[in-house]
Amino acid sequence: QAAADAPARPVAPTGAPPAGAPPADAPPAAAIPPAAAPPRPSPGRPRIALLLTGIGLDQQTSLRAIALPAGISLAVSPYAADPAAAAAAVRAAGHELLIELPLEPANFPLDDAGPHALLTGADPTENEHNLAWVLARFGGYTGATGALDGLRGERFAAAAPLFAGLLARLRAQNLFYIDPRPMIPHPDTAALPDGARAVDLVLDDPPGRGPINDRLAELEARARDRGGALGLAGPPTPLLLDRLEAWLAGLNARGLVLVPAGSLVPPP
Repeated sequence: QAAADAPARPVAPTGAPPAGAPPADAPPAAAIPPAAAPPRPSPGRPRIALLLTGIGLDQQTSLRAIALPAGISLAVSPYAADPAAAAAAVRAAGHELLIELPLEPANFPLDDAGPHALLTGADPTENEHNLAWVLARFGGYTGATGALDGLRGERFAAAAPLFAGLLARLRAQNLFYIDPRPMIPHPDTAALPDGARAVDLVLDDPPGRGPINDRLAELEARARDRGGALGLAGPPTPLLLDRLEAWLAGLNARGLVLVPAGSLVPPP
């Protein structure tokens, strides 16, 4: 699965701008709509967070995703045709906004994280410039994830010094990190530092109505057992959105509360 190329933009010669800062050609800060306050969970109710990735790649499904309840966190792809517009729409609808980081996936080069990917074999300067390009694609995000358009950056995350350096960089810029590698198949994610958290389940792998429904039920069970659970899905498809809309309609009646993904991340 290859990420679409994106038009090149100049990289700041002094390195990455402050995380969450808009690129130089972005509209002034006053034009960026403020994000609505996240919903407050009711005391004692199990919390469920969903992170939906790949926003901005397809206009129709992205608009449907943005229309979902504001408690769902949305991650915008740096390879979207107009990521700043997608990010502004996400924030205007009250969603928590994350940026997707193109990290080297497990099956690279068969799976390609695009022309600005952070690679284990790349020169550090090249990775730094690529990270600067990604972080400058749009502003207003409060977190980052290694989930990129269906890829999960496994090979880069397994390179301990590189991954630790990336997490330290994000923490220094007040960004939390959502690791797209589920906790159970990858026990090493349990050792993530504060300010980072692994997802509990990937909801749409494999895709299909039955598997997605089963994963949503499992996510609820984990939330009841542990007090909270975090699911990952995306990029959005009509089938996935159909299942999420149906599932969300009865969430409160089943005694669970939807919260932003960042609220389940241990603070640094």
